[in-house]
Amino acid sequence: MLSLRTLLTSLACVVFATGVAAAPPSEKAGTCSELRLFKEWRDLSKENQQGYIQAVLCLMKLPPQDPSRPDPKSRFEEFQATHIYLTDRVHSVGHFLPWHRHLGTLYANALRDECGYKGPIAFWDWSRDADNRAVPLKNSPIFDPVNGFGGDGVPGTYTLPPDPVGDSALFPWTFKGCIGDGPFKDIKVHLGPGKLLTEHCIVRGIDESWRRTAFTTNVQRVLDSKTYEDFRLIIDEFMNPIHGGGHGIVGGEMLNIYSAAAGASLLDIRPQGSVS
Repeated sequence: MLSLRTLLTSLACVVFATGVAAAPPSEKAGTCSELRLFKEWRDLSKENQQGYIQAVLCLMKLPPQDPSRPDPKSRFEEFQATHIYLTDRVHSVGHFLPWHRHLGTLYANALRDECGYKGPIAFWDWSRDADNRAVPLKNSPIFDPVNGFGGDGVPGTYTLPPDPVGDSALFPWTFKGCIGDGPFKDIKVHLGPGKLLTEHCIVRGIDESWRRTAFTTNVQRVLDSKTYEDFRLIIDEFMNPIHGGGHGIVGGEMLNIYSAAAGASLLDIRPQGSVS
């Protein structure tokens, strides 16, 4: 059976190389032509933090590129739309992780190539906040109103729309409200929640009850997996799901399986920079 180390090394070369396709087959393993660095958000310089935020805002202003898809209203929303359209085909399946990694790579390329971002692609190592139990998760530098992505949702500022068909997987208690500060406070998105098409704010509901899923000890359990199959199953286990935990900590639309990318695409919020 293919080892986890071998598989992840192979995926890294596919994803981080200049192109998105693997190199032609050869008799011996090749090397990546370029390694693109990921850095945890608080390890970026303030200049790169601001550059990243401005690049995301840039994507939100750019028009969509694919005229065959009428729903997205911006380049940013095209990435969210792709996730919504394919959700039922790319979750709880073997290609769940590689597919999301590839989508994240395309998003990172857009930040660089279309909006001029020059720094490392950022991610949130949530275990650095989860392990610090004396500090509320809402006080993480990730949620800083100046050099972060804004804070928690404000109660009473968002009303969940009706879901006539009932297929959007909406959990009302997670939609606390619109984010109350930061660079994305007044941003409107047009896809979601779920499969619905509505203009709305970016909704959050930071939830401390998910903290346990993000402890370093839980991350290490995942990294200790011996095979890809073990790895794939453990991240979504029912009692202590590290994948679902990241969504749950942020709450709001991030906890919707379809339209989560409205919040997720602001920043790669996976430990060690993996994309979900």
